[in-house]
Amino acid sequence: MHWLEMHNMEYGECIVLGGKSTMLMVDCGTVNQYIREGETSCDAYIQKIGARYASLQDRRFLLTHYHRDHLYGFLLLLKNRPGYFSRVYLPASPEGPNGTLPLIDFALFAHLFLTPQNGCSQVNTLSLRAFDRIGSMAGLNRVTVLGGGDCFSWDGTDYEVLWPRKEGFPFPELFLSVTEELNVLLSNPYSTGVEKDFLSYKEEFCRMYAQCCRNFSPTLRALEEKCLRDVNRLRELLEVMDGLREELNQSPAAPDIRELLEQPSTRTAYSEAANAASLVFHNRRTSPGMDDILMTGDITPEALDQLADCLYDGYYILKAPHHGTASGFSSLFQELAVSHILISNGEYHAGGVTCQEYLELEALRHCTNTSQCKWMQTADCCCNRLACCYEQPSGRGLAIKCPAAGGGKDSGCGIYVLGPTGQRGCLCDVSVR
Repeated sequence: MHWLEMHNMEYGECIVLGGKSTMLMVDCGTVNQYIREGETSCDAYIQKIGARYASLQDRRFLLTHYHRDHLYGFLLLLKNRPGYFSRVYLPASPEGPNGTLPLIDFALFAHLFLTPQNGCSQVNTLSLRAFDRIGSMAGLNRVTVLGGGDCFSWDGTDYEVLWPRKEGFPFPELFLSVTEELNVLLSNPYSTGVEKDFLSYKEEFCRMYAQCCRNFSPTLRALEEKCLRDVNRLRELLEVMDGLREELNQSPAAPDIRELLEQPSTRTAYSEAANAASLVFHNRRTSPGMDDILMTGDITPEALDQLADCLYDGYYILKAPHHGTASGFSSLFQELAVSHILISNGEYHAGGVTCQEYLELEALRHCTNTSQCKWMQTADCCCNRLACCYEQPSGRGLAIKCPAAGGGKDSGCGIYVLGPTGQRGCLCDVSVR
């Protein structure tokens, strides 16, 4: 890795790892319509991001999980530039008890029983159509599904996927109980008949989805004909279930299902389960250096605890989970030697302020947006002003003396924050607040 660029997506994330003539974009999404920095529409800025890397010979994309703030821009790029990415890495849907796929199971209920404007329904639509929709735009032969234990190579470096665990995934108990209750509600003795058909199709859909995850894995890659056949079957099953939508919503159980799906606790349980299943990866270390990077998606602290024995003793770059908020902060970070922390944060009604524990770590912080930073609001300056950077052209010195902090091009560390108004270094005094 020669450089890294973080884009201000408001409440969203887009991080680009760069090589000599290649890039790996990790997530690209937002929940906002406008970026206040420059009063630019997010759609327009996403198109600008696509143009920025168009000249590179090899462009790859990795999605950590199916939340809008990580995937919306990716879909927009594919819509306008279908062949833009030479390789697309998607996260495997982990198996729960008895080999089920709880995230997909829940997604089907939300898709069929909630209106498209509902938050749960919007979140889940792409996960159900991922193979079909992304494959048709990017090319099925370019899609690879990654889960714990898999590896991939990029720009001469091997990367190990640490999470999600493919089998026996530790889903939160509340989420599992909600998913089970949804199935129980539809299995009551007063069913009209269509419920049984739906449950049968849903079970086959989940089995086929798991098969597609295996088909597209780097170690068990199936023949292209089989991949296409199974993806077509997934699409057919979803179309059949869509055809049952009206009758399903006339079921005696439908009001109770909708009520359960619309409960705030249910939405929270799903969101936390999806975050917990985020794709986490780091480089395969040959020797400690600037290639050491830990990318965390939105993994929860409880899930990250499962990886304690897999992590290195330190990283050059740590990506803060869940936009740097307290809900994603792990005590494991306090035990790691970290040089740089990436924080993609922005204002959002369901978001949160930047976790102050990150200030206690001896590292430089690179923030895309400071609107949720208590330090900036109180001190009216960047917390990095008192931090030392060891990668400056002239050697160790205060971060404020970094050429990029003054609008220069060379940051020394190779990490840059970009927005509609241009590029900046780690100091965020000029960031939109």
